[in-house]
Amino acid sequence: MAAPFTAGTIALILDANSSLTTEQIKNIITSTAEDWSSNGQDIDYGFGRLDGYEAIKQAGGFSSGINIVTPNHIYKSEDLAQKGATDIWEFNVNNTDYPIAITLIMDDWKYSLDFDVYLYDPSGNKLGSSTYKERQENIYLLPKTTGTYKIRVFSYHGSGKYNLDLSTGGNNLILVQDQ
Repeated sequence: MAAPFTAGTIALILDANSSLTTEQIKNIITSTAEDWSSNGQDIDYGFGRLDGYEAIKQAGGFSSGINIVTPNHIYKSEDLAQKGATDIWEFNVNNTDYPIAITLIMDDWKYSLDFDVYLYDPSGNKLGSSTYKERQENIYLLPKTTGTYKIRVFSYHGSGKYNLDLSTGGNNLILVQDQ
């Protein structure tokens, strides 16, 4: 779905300033993107989340207006040292209008590496899990209550670094149990 959103943003950029070159448009889109990883452009996030509002505002030289409100995005890196190791993360949800979206990405994934991710509500009930043998595990749901939620990252097999990506109507992703 990135291509149609980007194409639409480019059309609006050109509507705001039809004299821009292809290179200028690319620079505007990449410089206004919200970087979601710690390393700038990368294989998982590209340049980041497209911020069409900021790109059009910059292209047209506009100085007024208000961007849309989006859920908070939090990105953390950690590792698991061995099979059976577990990290526990906590985060607060204070707005149930936004979904909880969790993505676990294993950096140096190989078929012998298998990390799983689980989500628990403030009462300790398991709400979701992703236990596939893939480089990326995902959980997505709309929370029913505010409070402190837990994410459990578990090494079913192997050791290595992982990146945890969380979007939510909340904040404060904190590692409370390191293996």
